[in-house]
Amino acid sequence: MSDERQTIRLEQLGAGRADQLARIAEAGLIDQGRVFLLSLEPIRAEMGPRWAVREELVWDTILRTLTRQMPPPDIFLRIDDVTVLAAVASVDAYEGRVRCAEALSSTLTFFLGRSAREDVQLSRVSSLRDGAIRSDPIDLTAPPPVSSPRRPGSPPTPPKTPDGWTPPLGGRRFSAPFLSERLGGVAMVLEVSPVWRLDHELVSAYAVRRRLSQRIECLTDADRYQVAHRTLDHILPILDQYRREGGAFALVAPCPFSVLASNRDRQALLGRIGEYVEVMRRTVLLEVDGFGPGAPMGLVSHTAAMLRPFFRALTANVRDAAECATAVGEFAFNGIAIEAGTMSEHRLALLIRSARRRTPNIMVHDPAGVSDDWLRECGASHVTRRAAAAEDGEVRPDPSASAAPAPASPARRAGG
Repeated sequence: MSDERQTIRLEQLGAGRADQLARIAEAGLIDQGRVFLLSLEPIRAEMGPRWAVREELVWDTILRTLTRQMPPPDIFLRIDDVTVLAAVASVDAYEGRVRCAEALSSTLTFFLGRSAREDVQLSRVSSLRDGAIRSDPIDLTAPPPVSSPRRPGSPPTPPKTPDGWTPPLGGRRFSAPFLSERLGGVAMVLEVSPVWRLDHELVSAYAVRRRLSQRIECLTDADRYQVAHRTLDHILPILDQYRREGGAFALVAPCPFSVLASNRDRQALLGRIGEYVEVMRRTVLLEVDGFGPGAPMGLVSHTAAMLRPFFRALTANVRDAAECATAVGEFAFNGIAIEAGTMSEHRLALLIRSARRRTPNIMVHDPAGVSDDWLRECGASHVTRRAAAAEDGEVRPDPSASAAPAPASPARRAGG
């Protein structure tokens, strides 16, 4: 592999991919050393004239391999005929380097018919400016980075993983009741649960899980507006901790579709996150729920397009086949989350397989009585489970619920 710095001009790149690259740079992934270039040139050189016939098969193979090893929020882009860019947000720079090398090596071995370790051409992106990607080659034989030794008497380096925060991120529980004009006091509890990757059996993210004493479809749009802002009240302090602790794990945050689909309500919500945009782009996966079976044609994709610049990724949360069909009909999301609850195994399996036709990134929330192995066989990629203590505490209506009122919706102030 060449030891020289590589530069790729981007004149031929479409506007959509150029925008994605800009967002990757804004999220700080390049500065953190988590953006890589993988080269398929050895396969093209070996195939010669056959490359034109088999090019798409090669590309399909490498992208599937990368997606299987590193599902969203990691992003993969085709830069030119033989170069794929991988922006790795789910793991640290060294682990991202290892996984990219493994994916590239397995693809090369498959198409070259021999051990292709020596053919791996992997480089780390060092800058993206002036219409060009610049990268430096990676020495795959280099050992993992070693932390700098601590000087005698100096305080220990603060832990950076969410489990080492004080208190730990996983297992937190917040009460966030609100008053509904129609239903009276509505109890709401927010819990932070670890998200387990089923393929590697490790925690890859944390999810803010919302427990309501009323089904969300029974709430009015005004109620859902309060739900969104009461949830944000507790998410913003967590984002402060992400900045303070240097957190890189994804944080899954829920929000009702009706709030996000309303231009005025969406702007009121986004207006509260101005100083957090940088950390949100780097860490927050927005989980949109409450679609219902009849969202107007075009509204789902339009809403997703308005939100995408502010978040690391977008996920659609569904409860049944009708909501799943609505969410994937104009597929605008990076993945699907399924509210399993008391859903039967048969129904859950059908829903996972239905969603799997459109995306390999399927998160199952709170499945009851099924194992991780069963979920993996059905096609799920991630799972969250309720803590035993949380299961014992049922969320009940609170007639005396009181809370600081959510910021008034501009639409409602205007009488809309």
